[in-house]
Amino acid sequence: MMRNSQKLLMGFLLAFILLTGCQAAQEQATPTPIPTPIVAEKPTYTVQRGTVERYMNFNARVSPVQEVELYFRMNGFVKTVYKERNDSVMEGEIIADLEMETLLNSLAQAQVSLEQAQLNLEAAKQENERQLAQSAINLEMKELRLQKAKEQNPHINVVIAKARLEEAQAAVQLAQANYDKIAWQPGAEATGAARALQSATIALEIAKANYDSAVQAEEAYKYDIALLEKELELARLQHSWLEKGVDENKVKAVQQAELNVQRLQDQIATGQLVSPINGVLTNISIIKGRQVEAFKPVAVVANREDVHITAQLSDSEMTELKEGMPVTVTLPTLGIQASGKITKLPYPFGTGGTQSKLERSDPYTYIELDDESIKLSAGDSVRVSILLERSENTLFLPPAAVRTFEGRNFVVVQDEGRQRRIDIKVGVKGEDRIEILEGIDEGQVVISQ
Repeated sequence: MMRNSQKLLMGFLLAFILLTGCQAAQEQATPTPIPTPIVAEKPTYTVQRGTVERYMNFNARVSPVQEVELYFRMNGFVKTVYKERNDSVMEGEIIADLEMETLLNSLAQAQVSLEQAQLNLEAAKQENERQLAQSAINLEMKELRLQKAKEQNPHINVVIAKARLEEAQAAVQLAQANYDKIAWQPGAEATGAARALQSATIALEIAKANYDSAVQAEEAYKYDIALLEKELELARLQHSWLEKGVDENKVKAVQQAELNVQRLQDQIATGQLVSPINGVLTNISIIKGRQVEAFKPVAVVANREDVHITAQLSDSEMTELKEGMPVTVTLPTLGIQASGKITKLPYPFGTGGTQSKLERSDPYTYIELDDESIKLSAGDSVRVSILLERSENTLFLPPAAVRTFEGRNFVVVQDEGRQRRIDIKVGVKGEDRIEILEGIDEGQVVISQ
């Protein structure tokens, strides 16, 4: 019993000691103070004088001058693919074609018809040449005959016969007058005057007959000449017909056959993928047996030997540029910088592109290096920098020092222990400097935003 009382007493003493220790600890503990936040001072900038430049920087690509997207111009199934990616191709070389058995058969038949029409035309040409040669000889003969006939003009015979007729008529008149003088005498019929009159009369009849014959001969000559002239005219007409060539229908038959062949070839060409340039097939996405859609690009061919630098810029960027503007080009693959210029901007910003709605517009800006010896490689990326504005010996601040609100540009300056806003007018805005035109002076200190 005594032992239990002692244990109970010891328990009360222990509890009392613990309670007293906790109370003492509570009286001695103090809260940990929260540190006051350190407010960082805003940096300040001094208005300085120097050069402010504004650049436009953009990435560009070294691309082939000739880079053409290829597509079929008809729907169909791919029959054969002759080339693979990165294969070299020649201008006019077929890269792939579609299944076109019906068109190919029709083309073969049309080509046979064309060959036959051409043979017929060639035979007609040879026959025409033969007839034309004969006609030329015949024409020359007609001309010679007419010339010779004209040289034998019998009109002189008519003149001579007429003169002789007139002489005979005069002789008869003279003989008649002589006879009339003695006609009253007996036996006058037996005189020499009578015989002279008789002879003169016979001579007149002969002269008249000769004259009539000469006149008839001249009339016959004129008829012969007229006949020869008509024959010559006919020969010339026939020769002119032959000079026109072969029968027009045979020519038209060949032309029609050629048009038919061309029409079928054009139809077949719509189902062929043909390279328009010498180059490399940089992309191709067709498989034998697969269906393709008309006018959907399936391949790209490019001339990697002839390259230039191109960039696709926004309208706002191109508004600040002009053709001929100098540029600086950084070439990472070569580790150099080179000078150059803008050679072409898209329409309406420059002479590039196109105004026609029927043509595909060219949206690219073209850049050319001044040093043509620099070797560019198609596919390389370059960095282009263009100086747009430059102002020398002018006041400037960094962009962090200039504030803008509702269209106002202002800065905050430290003035006798207090901050004060000052409206400013800015000029050239570069990446690290902004030109200050009005509002503050050189040496003033401006507080950052």
